[in-house]
Amino acid sequence: MKTTLPNILIFIFTALAYTASAQCIMLTSPAEGETLCSYEQVIFTATPGFDNYRFYYNFSDSNESGNLFIQGSGNTLILPAGEWAGSYWYVETGDPDCNEPSETLWWDSWFFQSPVVMHDANTSLCPGDSSQIEMPFGGPELYQWSKNFEKIPGTDGPSYWVTAPGMYTVSV
Repeated sequence: MKTTLPNILIFIFTALAYTASAQCIMLTSPAEGETLCSYEQVIFTATPGFDNYRFYYNFSDSNESGNLFIQGSGNTLILPAGEWAGSYWYVETGDPDCNEPSETLWWDSWFFQSPVVMHDANTSLCPGDSSQIEMPFGGPELYQWSKNFEKIPGTDGPSYWVTAPGMYTVSV
């Protein structure tokens, strides 16, 4: 009788520890908190051991009503680091014992993109006309506009009004 009792206690403890687990599936990435160049890859890994995985992305911090990205049998999703900026990712499985989605994982790669210049679609200006060019995404604090690779003094904001022909670039 004394030898059976410890085995029963160990079994009960193991069952309680298993029942107390909160999340049956998790999504992780070794790149969390690291800086990646746009040509590198980010790897999302879901808890292994399930037959089916559905990876979702969302533009709000929610693991409900997301956009299905891919469904398959693999627990790994590999994406180019320079894509899918500003999105939350989560994963689900079709396993009946795991019917809740993982917590969300934030991924933002626009930070590593080159500056973009946005302008009116009309690139032909008549004498006296002007057009605004601008950096459409926030983030940089310092700007320097150039015309034909020559710095334009005093142009340190996110937009610039073009009044003369030339090639315009911005450094941030």
